[in-house]
Amino acid sequence: MKRYDKYKQSGVKWIGEIPEHWEVRRIKYLIREKISDGPHESPEFIDFGVPFISVDGIQNGELVFEGCRYISESDHAKFRRKTIVEKNDILMGKAASIGKIARVKVNFDFNVWSPLAIIKPNERINNTYFEFYLKSTLSQYQIETLSTSNTQKNISMDDIPKIIVTLPPQNEQTFIAKYLEDKTEQIDKLIENKQKLIELLKEERTAIINEAVSGEGKNWERKKLKWFFKLSRGFDLSSNNFKDGDISVYGSNGCIGYHNEATTKGPGITVGRSGSVGEVNIIEKDFWAHNTCLFVYENFGNNWNYIFYFLKNFDLKSLSSGSVVGTLNRNYIHDEIIYFPSLQDQSQIVNHIQTETQRLDNTISKIEKEIELMKEYKTALISEAVTGKIKVI
Repeated sequence: MKRYDKYKQSGVKWIGEIPEHWEVRRIKYLIREKISDGPHESPEFIDFGVPFISVDGIQNGELVFEGCRYISESDHAKFRRKTIVEKNDILMGKAASIGKIARVKVNFDFNVWSPLAIIKPNERINNTYFEFYLKSTLSQYQIETLSTSNTQKNISMDDIPKIIVTLPPQNEQTFIAKYLEDKTEQIDKLIENKQKLIELLKEERTAIINEAVSGEGKNWERKKLKWFFKLSRGFDLSSNNFKDGDISVYGSNGCIGYHNEATTKGPGITVGRSGSVGEVNIIEKDFWAHNTCLFVYENFGNNWNYIFYFLKNFDLKSLSSGSVVGTLNRNYIHDEIIYFPSLQDQSQIVNHIQTETQRLDNTISKIEKEIELMKEYKTALISEAVTGKIKVI
């Protein structure tokens, strides 16, 4: 990429040089109203009404209204007395997920909660350029530096206006903003396509396991599952007792801590009993089975990996009971009648699954690295463009 003909010292050590005709300004000189935030009270949420967004409503740099909360028109009217969110305002996460940035691109009414700051650009700065600048590593570094931490990170309303902005002339701001919009859209589309490819590969992975363990061969026996393996409930253990030790404590959805004793010799398999019902884990070493899971205590000489793949593929959630939080009853699993292969077939099936899934996992890992590189390139491109390290006009 090209560079500008002449540079000057910005006067800020950690910014370094900027193009000679650019300025350095703090946010407080680039806003038309004092920065505000949403209400600090918790409104009554309703099923339908005015969208109410918190910091979790910013995802991948955009506002997402799907799955958001709703408030009444009367609450909305009350909260609007403090501030009105308008198109092209910029929202910044100022609590917990500090530094999350999204520009308002919608015209309909909505309101925001207190973890979001509302920044209203004035005529000196292009709102899209401002958005990209606040997403840049230079801005994020300042947000991190200005933040305080107690139980969670926060940046105060008094500190946000102190953030320094590198400011080109208006015509350049417009050009840089358009350039970054086009380039980041291209990058995001490539990332989206690769993420879709990963999902297809994961579906193929699931299909391979499903086909391998749900077939029927000539040496396969049809019996209740309790004759092929048996499950037992895990053991009570207070959370205060699994903070130390080198023995993994397994609960409903995996390792939840460590203890100095084991209940079960490895290898072993756990199944989520309550909480993450039906989640299956295989463990190579000795472990403690917590009472939120079931564990295979007898495999009758069958292949551990085959049992694992079988249970991963089996619809365990359909066997849970309970209206609010489902609980898995091992007896329901034991009574299921299925075809189970011979030990020789189990080994062949496991080898086939592991060969095919390893191939897919390698491909997925490669694509995930490509996505990370694209994200890093996108971040670098934004930062270099809004600080004048590269010339895009």
